[in-house]
Amino acid sequence: VGKVLTQIDFFANVPSIVSELKCTIDTDPTKLKEVFLESLRLESLRAELLATIKVSRSRRSSVITMPSSSTSSSPSDRGSVSTKGADFSSEAGAKIRDAVEQHLHIVPDLARHVNQKIMGIIDNMNEVAEIAPQDLVCAFEVLEMKREYCDRKLERARSLEMPDPKDYEPVLEIVQQRLEVVILGTIIKTFKTATEHANVTKLSDLSALLAGATEVLTQMSIFQEEVVPCCPPHYDILYKYLLLFEEYWLPKAKALCAGDSIVNLGPSELLQLVDWFEFFAVQINQYDINDDKKKELKCIKEFQNLSEDLMAEYLDRIKHQVMQWFDNIKKLPLEARRNTDNTVMTTNPEEMFRCLHLQIEVAKEKLPREKLKDVIMACLQVLRQIQRETYDALSIGYKDIEPELMCATIN
Repeated sequence: VGKVLTQIDFFANVPSIVSELKCTIDTDPTKLKEVFLESLRLESLRAELLATIKVSRSRRSSVITMPSSSTSSSPSDRGSVSTKGADFSSEAGAKIRDAVEQHLHIVPDLARHVNQKIMGIIDNMNEVAEIAPQDLVCAFEVLEMKREYCDRKLERARSLEMPDPKDYEPVLEIVQQRLEVVILGTIIKTFKTATEHANVTKLSDLSALLAGATEVLTQMSIFQEEVVPCCPPHYDILYKYLLLFEEYWLPKAKALCAGDSIVNLGPSELLQLVDWFEFFAVQINQYDINDDKKKELKCIKEFQNLSEDLMAEYLDRIKHQVMQWFDNIKKLPLEARRNTDNTVMTTNPEEMFRCLHLQIEVAKEKLPREKLKDVIMACLQVLRQIQRETYDALSIGYKDIEPELMCATIN
């Protein structure tokens, strides 16, 4: 009797207990683990009580409907007693079960509240990791406990050749999907913000996209420092971030560098793209990802190829541009002048080198140092070509050129 009274008292207080537990995690998320374990205990007790009621009903029904062994009772008498007793037992048991379920429905509500709290932390993991990383750690700890609990229940049911538990959840898959949604949402939001900022500041569409991509890589560095340490290693969350960035950004980058699009890009925009791809090649090495995983990233090789194609396009353009400038300079009237050492010169070389200096200065500003040599080499190739053409012109028409101008041209 004492045990029954204790149980009655306990279950009578369950609603108030659950309300207190909800308030606890609302005010202190670090208590998630304790509240989660308590919710499991309460759910186990609730399920045990409902199962007991069901067993009691079954036993009572079987006892009442059992035929009497007395030979003095007629079959009709035994049948009437059995039906009346079974109806009474079934009706009373159903009412008891409904009353208990209505009283204790708050227990499953607590489990859902805990889950909502955890997913809320996951949804805002960037902000949580910055302000209260212990909350994010606690959320993942609870998810790991929940995963272990669900997997063990499933394993036990299958070992006993029973149906899979109705409340089984593939926790790992659910969390993986939730993380992907959160990370991809962050990436899309970053690009959208960059585009909105570009519209205000009158930046080009290309500048907006590159600014968005750069900001994502910056956020990824912060993510590695603040969020990754809070997550279990098997989630491989940084690699997931890179994969989602690749999935979103690679098609856009390839579209920018496609044949139809590249024709409409100016030299400075070509350099912008090359500079970004080179920045990515350096930045990817800052992320803590093993080499095997890096090999699986298509964007590394793709961006390298795009960078090389763009650089080739840029070098080809500056060769044609410089050659055009030089042709215009050569069309100017030749004027001989003497230097301080009495050497005869023309102003054409000064104009030509001014053009080359302009190209190299642009490249120095826009390109990484290792790419600058390619621009200088392209300019030297143009100079050699001009030199060869000038030599050929002098060889053919030297008889028609005044000696002083010829000397000035040669010098």
